[in-house]
Amino acid sequence: MDSKQLIRLPDSIISRCREHGEHVVKDYASGLNARSRSVSSRGAESNPELQAIAKMAECAFAMWIGVSIELLNWGGYADPGWDVKLNRLRFDVKNTLMRNRLLIWPLNKSDFYDAKQFDVMVLVKQAVPEFLVHKWISKKDFKTGRLVAPDDGYLDPGTWYMDSEKLYDMVDLWGYFKLMGWR
Repeated sequence: MDSKQLIRLPDSIISRCREHGEHVVKDYASGLNARSRSVSSRGAESNPELQAIAKMAECAFAMWIGVSIELLNWGGYADPGWDVKLNRLRFDVKNTLMRNRLLIWPLNKSDFYDAKQFDVMVLVKQAVPEFLVHKWISKKDFKTGRLVAPDDGYLDPGTWYMDSEKLYDMVDLWGYFKLMGWR
């Protein structure tokens, strides 16, 4: 396994993710998932392509780690905080464009960060159809090492973030897995 892995999603998975994105947006519009919609930001609740790309990133990570994409949440309901689960280790997959460097936790979700059920955040960079499983960080390490965005126009003020240089290489994930006794 490489420390960074480029996954090229097949057209069939991309199409399935785009259909999923359409369903998510329709569900939001019809009043389903009110709690999830209430913390949506930057128009994500009405952007099917953004929803689709998030699901594509989850698929790419699942494929990289050896988890069937059929085990992902394809339903019309919000996840409990994790997107991919391997044994007892729960991963929250975040994506960004290939050229970007930041792992971001949205401002409107910071109040319930501790309650979200995940152990590790994974940063996946994307330029559809290619997805780079880039780096990771534990939930605890992100909370203690995160920065808070100033009012400079780049991120919404108060957004939690971390530069990818501060994240761990994917090859180190297996050591963490063993350390936590999840092997």
